[in-house]
Amino acid sequence: MSFKEKAVSWRQEVHIGKTKPRLIKAAILLLCFGILIGMAWYYSEFSAKDCAILAGICVLTLAIYMIDMPVHPVIRILFALVIPLGCFYTFETLTHQMSTMIELAKRLNIAFYYWLFLFVFFIAGRTSISMAICVAAIAIIGVGNYFVVMFRSNPIVPWDIYSFETAMSVADNYVFSVDWALAEHIAMFILMLIVGVRTNIRLNKKILRPILTVAMCIPAYFYISYLWQDNLERNTGLNDTLFNAKYMHSKDGFFVSFILDIHFLQIEEPKNYSDEYALSLLNEQKVEKVETPEELPDIIAIMDETFSDPAVLGEFETNKDYMPFVHSILRGEVANTISGYADVSVLGGNTANSEFEFLTGNSMAFFPNGSVPYLQYIRDGISTIVPQLEEYGYTTYGTHPYRAKGWNREFIYDLMGFDYRYFQGSFPFEDKLRNYVSDEADFKSILEWRNNTEGPFFMFNVTMQNHSNYGGDFDNFDPQIVAKFKNTSSNKYLNKYLSLMYETDQDVASLLSELSQSDRKTIVVFWGDHQPNDYVVRPIYKEYGLDFDNQTYEQQQQRQKTPFFIWANYDIQEQTNVEISLNYLNILLFETAGLQLDEYQTFRKNLWQGQIPMMNAVGYRNDDGDLVEYDDAPEEIQNLLNEYQNIQYYRMEREYSKKK
Repeated sequence: MSFKEKAVSWRQEVHIGKTKPRLIKAAILLLCFGILIGMAWYYSEFSAKDCAILAGICVLTLAIYMIDMPVHPVIRILFALVIPLGCFYTFETLTHQMSTMIELAKRLNIAFYYWLFLFVFFIAGRTSISMAICVAAIAIIGVGNYFVVMFRSNPIVPWDIYSFETAMSVADNYVFSVDWALAEHIAMFILMLIVGVRTNIRLNKKILRPILTVAMCIPAYFYISYLWQDNLERNTGLNDTLFNAKYMHSKDGFFVSFILDIHFLQIEEPKNYSDEYALSLLNEQKVEKVETPEELPDIIAIMDETFSDPAVLGEFETNKDYMPFVHSILRGEVANTISGYADVSVLGGNTANSEFEFLTGNSMAFFPNGSVPYLQYIRDGISTIVPQLEEYGYTTYGTHPYRAKGWNREFIYDLMGFDYRYFQGSFPFEDKLRNYVSDEADFKSILEWRNNTEGPFFMFNVTMQNHSNYGGDFDNFDPQIVAKFKNTSSNKYLNKYLSLMYETDQDVASLLSELSQSDRKTIVVFWGDHQPNDYVVRPIYKEYGLDFDNQTYEQQQQRQKTPFFIWANYDIQEQTNVEISLNYLNILLFETAGLQLDEYQTFRKNLWQGQIPMMNAVGYRNDDGDLVEYDDAPEEIQNLLNEYQNIQYYRMEREYSKKK
């Protein structure tokens, strides 16, 4: 056959599918691309280049879908081999540059992709099904991970499944914006899905499918065993320290990191652990006896949602002070206060971990990065300061003006033994600022409960007003603060966040003013649970030429700081510039209130006032004032940390199971 005859024959075999179902699906595809272009244009400045790229991907996708033409089997196999690579590249570049990844990690991630595609192919028997399932699943996880990173500055980790309900409860308060880069990534996933479906490779021998499916478990076993080996980082260079989940994912890739994280779903038993050893460490503590005060002070502990001072990241100007009262406390201008900064363990989310550290005295340093003990590890009971206070005769309250099931609080607060537990719908005052109960209404509710409680009163309260997102406009919120920079411009997120800090500041001033007039002795301990997400403070980073993905250890620790103070309406010893981590904060509170420390508090006090004056999930500060990562701790500090971990493990895993 001549070349001309072959060309005629080929043209006769090529035709455009014009059946009604195919035209409808093509119209849906076109609509999807139109929505992507429209959303990117809406949320970002118009870009002719990006618009042309999206239009080109759209035309190519529609052409591949609509045109029927013969494709050589070799070409189909090549497409089937290229698509997993394309999915890997598209997925990873959603959240970081490929250049940040370790070469071995790239190869391991690619191996995972090929294993997944083959595994599903052997089950389905044809690529038209397996490619659709795999590409769609990877696209959904990838885009979901993109938004998770954007909203909380950390990627998806295995234990997020436990907090899925909590995440869904606040999801409607976020703006899921699509910029040009995200739109192009989604478009590429759509293109790969269509190409994958059109490969249409079949495994006709049905008897082979179950055999091959089971056989795929063998490489999976060796793959996981390799990743879960001891001394992985030393042997391979892969990062499994869980120091920073976002950093770990940028080095190891998503799926390798995810598999590594699964290894940490259970609390790891500490080195040298035994029940007897942990108890001996507690029993050897020399508890200093204190005389119970004649009048026990009321104690109000307020952990304010996302309350922080972004100026710790770098100074900037505003049209007016966004927290004048709290700043005056930090400067030592308010009588009877202890003030400074708390070094918290979380950033941009996982609020429950900050309250966990305060109430239990346990440290998140001994848990996998990103884990949430409220959801993962607490089943039968948990030792906290609540029973200690109840032994003094305190009536105890655990309150939060949002949904009871968030972070499993309804169950956890019951296990902790709070006398009263109140959530949204049962607060005396529930006026809202934006979509959340305002701090003003929250604090008024605290005063209402206090005034109606006889005897010593303990309130643990987690506010909700300042929860993200900070992009929306509301009729009941008039932002007051505008940030000003020399080398960049502010954004609406930072301005609205600072305006919320201003509202909280005014409400704190009103609360303390009201309590100062009371004849009941009262202590208020107040701190922020964490700083806001990266997108809020981006202008500060731009102003100072900082990079979220390449922070020094000291810069990372600055992202963990939130203001704290202890205030009393009677004379206490005043202090300023105090640095403290939340696992130590209840010690300072008890000593200020004149209450007896127990053996665990005494053990931690010796660390706090000795060689480890601050420690959080990121690292610790030594007695010379230097910030140190845990991997770099000298042997003496490692031994102290091991003792702490042994006691914490006993209190988490053994104490209540023995009582039960």
